[in-house]
Amino acid sequence: MYNTPVYPEQLIELVNTNTHSRKIPIGKIDLLKSFSFFEVEASHADDLIVALNNAKFNNKRVAVEIAQEKSDKPARNRYNDRKPAKWSYRKQEKKRKKKPYRAVSIS
Repeated sequence: MYNTPVYPEQLIELVNTNTHSRKIPIGKIDLLKSFSFFEVEASHADDLIVALNNAKFNNKRVAVEIAQEKSDKPARNRYNDRKPAKWSYRKQEKKRKKKPYRAVSIS
């Protein structure tokens, strides 16, 4: 998939073609230059990995694995320990509820 633009429709078609099913719900899709992330229900993750590993996309081999979870802690830098200014109108970000999805990366 390197240097080849990938569109969500192509990713969904790749899943549908290699699993022979249109019943696998796909969540959020992140398309990057050399790999992509997409979410699937945890119950479908293992079957999807088996079906897509070594599949071909644009004459390139597809490798699929479960993505590592993001850390809840932000990366430390010199600004993390500072308190917001009293006059700041910034609201604290609300934590989103975790979905029962697993992120899968394709490279």
